[in-house]
Amino acid sequence: MKSDVKYAVAYVVARSFENNSTSKLAYSHAEGAYHLFLGEVDSTNIKVYDYNAQCYFSGAVTNGIAKLYHYGVSSYVEINFNYVDNSFKGYDYNSNNHFSGNFNGNSVALYDNETSGYYHFSVQ
Repeated sequence: MKSDVKYAVAYVVARSFENNSTSKLAYSHAEGAYHLFLGEVDSTNIKVYDYNAQCYFSGAVTNGIAKLYHYGVSSYVEINFNYVDNSFKGYDYNSNNHFSGNFNGNSVALYDNETSGYYHFSVQ
């Protein structure tokens, strides 16, 4: 999964698990950098703009499954939210790989099957 997509997934995951969140920044502990996001995340629709990647990440949410398009890499991402245990799993169509993770507080831990690595983000 490309770096910009990881930031976008982490941001959307955190906003989806935090009701009425006003968070705007996703910080990657691996890269030591922030991405600034603005937009809407709710139970039926996601449309956010990543100012660092200069693109939208948007789509619909149905029954806890978000089908999103990342305009920066011109590819789809699917995220399945589990609101019982604050976990998620999904598929990145650009890399043709699965990913998974969990949300705790303002932190997102994302496991990328493509790299077999964990990536940690703080959203604030």
